[in-house]
Amino acid sequence: MSCNALQGSPLVLQLAPAVSIVAFATWCLGPLMRLSRNLFLNKTDNSWKKSSTYHVMIYYLQPLLLWIGAMLICRSLDPMSLPSKESQAVGQRLLIFIQSLSMVLATAYCSSSLIQQAQKFFMKSNDSSDARNIGFQFASKAVYAAIWVAAVSLFMELLGFSTQKWLTAGGFGTVLLTLAGREIFTNFLSSVMIHATRPFAVNERIQTKIKDSEVSGTVERVGWWSPTIIRGDDREAVHVPNHKFTVSVVRNLSQRTHWRIKTHLAINHLDVNKINNIVADMRKVLAKNPQVEQQRLHRRVFLDYIDPENQALLILVSCFVKTPRVEEYLCVKEALLLDFLRVVSHHRARLATPIRTIQKEYSEADLVNIPFADPIVTRSRAAANHLLLQIEPSYKIIGDDKIKASTSSARQNKKKDAKIGGKRKSDLEPGSKAGAASTIVEEKDAKIKASPKS
Repeated sequence: MSCNALQGSPLVLQLAPAVSIVAFATWCLGPLMRLSRNLFLNKTDNSWKKSSTYHVMIYYLQPLLLWIGAMLICRSLDPMSLPSKESQAVGQRLLIFIQSLSMVLATAYCSSSLIQQAQKFFMKSNDSSDARNIGFQFASKAVYAAIWVAAVSLFMELLGFSTQKWLTAGGFGTVLLTLAGREIFTNFLSSVMIHATRPFAVNERIQTKIKDSEVSGTVERVGWWSPTIIRGDDREAVHVPNHKFTVSVVRNLSQRTHWRIKTHLAINHLDVNKINNIVADMRKVLAKNPQVEQQRLHRRVFLDYIDPENQALLILVSCFVKTPRVEEYLCVKEALLLDFLRVVSHHRARLATPIRTIQKEYSEADLVNIPFADPIVTRSRAAANHLLLQIEPSYKIIGDDKIKASTSSARQNKKKDAKIGGKRKSDLEPGSKAGAASTIVEEKDAKIKASPKS
């Protein structure tokens, strides 16, 4: 009779579906989902715990069914009357606590599971070293922690503890800590921002300017409370407080995608007729190099400027190398510069050299022994009788030496010819000594011939 009465009571009829849902979610949901996956999707049991079906069941369906079962159980037990008012009040409060706790736990568990799954999916789809990935990872952890902090706060409220007092005490303690260690607290907040935004990471090379001091090197450690350690070019350790990075410009040299080559080649002004061919061949050199960026960034070779000091023709060369490593960039730059020099040599052109003009005072006697340059006579008010000698570049000096050597040799030959001609004329003149000697010899011969006849 008692069993029949219990079966016919409305409380049992209301509790039966709720208990069935809780039992189904606890023991039957997993095997049913596993069997359905094997039958309809032709999957094996080896990858069951790594499948998306398993994660959906564990993180969403099972908590939701357990929460529904708990709510139905509490609703079924709500109209039940107890013998005393005190027990009735305790029972009502216990039912409200179970309802609220199940709702808080189900919501927190499902929300945190959703955030974790989104974080894993985002990390798999993108590079783990990307700054956006790292920022999203930090944000997801912060939201995850905030969800469970809120859940714990609600649970404390359900138990009868006032969380407002704890928050007030925590806020007052935060103010005291801020006043006592302002620099430490600021450094901690800056560390949080650095780990969230990730402007640089460990083993990356950065460059920044802090209080008119250039700091560059490789990041060794990014601390939370302690400063960031940067290993400089001379292998010294530089300790920089993290709040300095939030107010300074930081250049991350390790995150560059290309290295730029920008230089000028100075061609001699005497090779101006060869400039067009030289520039065209240099453009071909850049176009044929596979390490030079050809599409996204510019590639320029132009006659850019004429230097007014030495009249050099400056050719601008600007391009980008497809590498983030400085060693590869230097190798490509060296190869390109050697190719450019071969182009200049192929066209028999010359690189520009500095041209200097020197003026020095010489006397008239010193100008005879100088083998080059032309004397320029200037008569100024200060020095009216001084001679100025202009010294030209080496190539002009060598050319002038050759010309002057040829002219001096010609002048010496002319002088020798003039002397020989003068001697010959003096021999032919009757008043000269040679003429007189010849007449004396002729008179003696005439006397000798006349003496036998007499």
